[in-house]
Amino acid sequence: MGTAFCYSGAYMHNFGSYYAHYQPPSSSSEPNHAVAICGWDDNKITMAPQPGAWLCKNSWGNWGPEHGFFWISYYDKWCGQHPEMGAVSFQDVEFEPFGTFYYHDYHGWRDTISDISEAFNAFTATGDETLLAVSFFTAVDDVDYVVKVYDRFEGNQLLDELSFKSGNIQYYGYHTIDLDDPVSLTSGDDFYVYVQLSAGGHPIDRTSDVPVLLGSSSRVIVKSDANPGESFYKSGSTWLDLYDYSFSDPSWDGSANFCIKAMTGEYIPKIPDLNCKGQLKWTNVKSETEVVGNFTVENIGEAGSNLDWEVSDYPDWGIWSFNPINGYNLKPEDGLFTVEVSVVAPKEKNKKFTGEIKIVNKENINDFEIITVTLTTPKTKIFYFDLFEQILDRFPAFKKLVSSLFFK
Repeated sequence: MGTAFCYSGAYMHNFGSYYAHYQPPSSSSEPNHAVAICGWDDNKITMAPQPGAWLCKNSWGNWGPEHGFFWISYYDKWCGQHPEMGAVSFQDVEFEPFGTFYYHDYHGWRDTISDISEAFNAFTATGDETLLAVSFFTAVDDVDYVVKVYDRFEGNQLLDELSFKSGNIQYYGYHTIDLDDPVSLTSGDDFYVYVQLSAGGHPIDRTSDVPVLLGSSSRVIVKSDANPGESFYKSGSTWLDLYDYSFSDPSWDGSANFCIKAMTGEYIPKIPDLNCKGQLKWTNVKSETEVVGNFTVENIGEAGSNLDWEVSDYPDWGIWSFNPINGYNLKPEDGLFTVEVSVVAPKEKNKKFTGEIKIVNKENINDFEIITVTLTTPKTKIFYFDLFEQILDRFPAFKKLVSSLFFK
């Protein structure tokens, strides 16, 4: 348990075998120091009107008659009483499961921009790792949140969603959200963590005026650091860089970042598996005319894996077009993806054209699929045969007779 109090020689009394602190409620001095509460004694004598005190551990080394320990009265003005710093506890504490923390808010929550609901932070992976969780603050109780992780930010748009999670947070404060679909990252990968909050705005770090520092009577300016391209917020339909935000105090400009963090662990790649289905077969295609078809692309690999694919080879006859010719972050749960194909037939007539379209997994060239292609162009009619057809068309009875003789 942690607590804060106002350290002063006027409030600390030496009882010989121990030190005891008591700040009377009539004092106006604010808290200026933090210590850990380690125990208690309901009968401990202090300068307070009644007995009882908390056993505390200071951070000043081998200090005082109890070698760093001392007592604070139950009736101290701030210890156990201050609404924010009087008693701070950590419950259900577990061993830290994360290897790396990505963040831009060096001092944590210093202010809140109440009219911003959508924000994201941009990060670059420093190693091969797996994004496991995202953390952020909420400024009020009962907030609905949406967390998304994206692979790209281009043309003022977040692209290629890698993970999604939503829910409700009952109480304001700091929260860590474990991702249902962890994201595998390799060194140098850019990734973008988006957080939407339904109420209270977005907490930020910025240069701030800290009024208390060990009892100092002067104001202390704690400078924060920010750079362009780190934090963004949505204004209407446009993403804007928080670095360019204009605060009421110009000294805060260019110092703010959103309190959005990303936590990673051991790199566990999820393996995609390319699968394609389809066959392209066209017959009696007039030369230099366009025909269309399609085939499907699917990721049948591990759940949560991302497939980057492309059409790497296709026949050298005709004029080919693919829509699209490649794709990114195709997940197994996305199902079948259709690729539209068109080709302009060659000039040669009375010929059969064959070939293959090769689709590859861009991360594993040994994982590929083949779509077979066949296209035939019709025979060229000679003049006298064409004239004979015209004569038959003019004399239906004769045409019927000829048909009965030659096309039974």
